[in-house]
Amino acid sequence: AGTQTAGLVFGGLTAPATTETETESWDGSSWTELNDLNTGRAYVGSDGTQTAAWLAGGGNLPGDPAYTDVHEQWNGTSWSEAADLNNNRAFLAGFGTSTAALVAGDYPAGGNTETWNGTAWTEVNDLNTARYNVYGAGIQTAGLVFGGLIGPGPQTADTEDWDGTSWTEVANLPAATSRTAGIGTQVLALQVSGGEPMQAAVSEWTIGQNVKTITD
Repeated sequence: AGTQTAGLVFGGLTAPATTETETESWDGSSWTELNDLNTGRAYVGSDGTQTAAWLAGGGNLPGDPAYTDVHEQWNGTSWSEAADLNNNRAFLAGFGTSTAALVAGDYPAGGNTETWNGTAWTEVNDLNTARYNVYGAGIQTAGLVFGGLIGPGPQTADTEDWDGTSWTEVANLPAATSRTAGIGTQVLALQVSGGEPMQAAVSEWTIGQNVKTITD
């Protein structure tokens, strides 16, 4: 969560498969350890700023039955639990603010979408292509999701646009990918690296078109 000079990282995995609770902030030059999450986990939906972040869902490796619906909010100092998701889920996309957020997708390849209004999560229209390890960009009323894994099988290049009510399939990524990163807005976004096997490709979304550039 955050910006290049004021960021926040939290949770994750340490080998072999232990979920972490640690939180660190970035000031543009160094990392500082802060108060931990209440529930350690990886593969969450999350977004926000360095002083107002959120995360929801998550768990351990695929197949672990202990996926969670827990939702936490960061106030710049500590994490507190807020209203839970309607479903336990992991490997999902998340974007938006601590008072207006969205999560979509889940393992194993669900298309479920929920929105957050600052008080509660509400189930809304599903993705057209159910998937997990999907990533996105945008705000609660105008976003994108792209890539991901379908069931236990292939990666996908599918991209979908969210208008605040429903998902619409739009132009695909240049190549199928998953385990990627997404940043930006509904009209100007980046998909960075990822894939199985890992790729260094970066794809740019600009007003309805994907333009692929390759990093070394």
